[in-house]
Amino acid sequence: MNELPSPDARPAYVGSDISHMVDGPHFAVRLGVPQTDPGIAYLALLNRLPNRDERVRAAERGMAATCAEIARSEEHLAHLKLHAPYSYVLAGSPSADAAHGAGTISSDVVAVVGSDGQLLLHGDSNNYVPQFQGEFPLPGDWLDDWRAVVARPRERAVAAGVKLAQVIVPEKMAITPAAYPLDLLIRGPRPIELLLAACPGLDYPIDGFRASAEPGFLVTDSHLSPAGGQIMFNAACRQLDLVPPAPGEEDCCESLVLGDLGFRLDPLIIETATFPKPAAAIRITDENLPAIIASGAHLGSYRVTENSRAPFAERLLVFGDSFSLPMAPGLPGGFGDRLARAFKTVHFCWAPFSWDDKLVAEVQPDVIIQEMGERGIHRVPSVTVDFASLAAAALASDAPPAPDQLRERQPVGKLISRFGHRRRSADRAD
Repeated sequence: MNELPSPDARPAYVGSDISHMVDGPHFAVRLGVPQTDPGIAYLALLNRLPNRDERVRAAERGMAATCAEIARSEEHLAHLKLHAPYSYVLAGSPSADAAHGAGTISSDVVAVVGSDGQLLLHGDSNNYVPQFQGEFPLPGDWLDDWRAVVARPRERAVAAGVKLAQVIVPEKMAITPAAYPLDLLIRGPRPIELLLAACPGLDYPIDGFRASAEPGFLVTDSHLSPAGGQIMFNAACRQLDLVPPAPGEEDCCESLVLGDLGFRLDPLIIETATFPKPAAAIRITDENLPAIIASGAHLGSYRVTENSRAPFAERLLVFGDSFSLPMAPGLPGGFGDRLARAFKTVHFCWAPFSWDDKLVAEVQPDVIIQEMGERGIHRVPSVTVDFASLAAAALASDAPPAPDQLRERQPVGKLISRFGHRRRSADRAD
């Protein structure tokens, strides 16, 4: 390994940390944060910094070509033989195939390597396989409860005079089930099939994903690629009677990214992808998301964005999950990012497919989107929630709130002033 430069002489790699080379096990590539400096490829795949000539060559060739070249190098293969902790392999490379063949399951059983190299959800709390096989044990009142969850917002939206879109994000495995490397014996209808039959009007654009020339999901992540984000955005626009902006030339960049499935394997699997650059006009004006994530929860977090150059002047309220979170790290071009780019104001509330009458009256949106990932539909959302209570419960405890807290009804205050641990960043563009 090359001798390390002094700390003051080390180049600043945006969003990464090279301290693991001296002080211990820190990721060279941060989980879910795309890296655009090609020099990061050397840090990740060779555990060293590039020399001057390598840096110039990497800048000329770009991230994807640089990573592919390094992944084929003898130096990379020699580094892998050291079995150093927090080593990386590049998705689709011979070294990745050798380290993690099809059917390899992560030690925490969350991820499995597909037959085409794609990483898929396998087990643990997001165990989707029984759903796909049609053998997930659903309660007898599951469909009736879902009918109420779908019907009441439609009634409330009409009463409030707002447009409503109800969308389900297809699961990665459902789009290309042949990629799952283990047996998938079908024993009955999938929950999503039952739900779509019982609740006409839900948008589940799986045909769009299957027909897309570009993969709808990232290779090493359980979330959407920019192509998948566009498919979901188009589906929402259809329900809202809005015409999606004509596709134009987006300012994009090649990036290196570690997905939420790739980091579960040893060595870790990283990938290169092309993402749109952040939109400078989008600003986060209020959020409690960092504090709630730090508490170990997701439900009850919110984020408000403003976009002075948005093609749609409407104010949007979203009841969703990580798929529709605007300006989520690691998901540029995803569904939530597309929403923030399109709407002048977005109020995102992490409460999948929920509804809060008081919050609707307070925000006074022009349009509302209810969103949930297919993997979670076996858990029926509450017909109504008190989002303020949900957020307060998450901030008051280091543990995620219990499901029963979704159904509590307590007084509610103003969206952008009622929560503790609030972070305002109106003067910062993300």
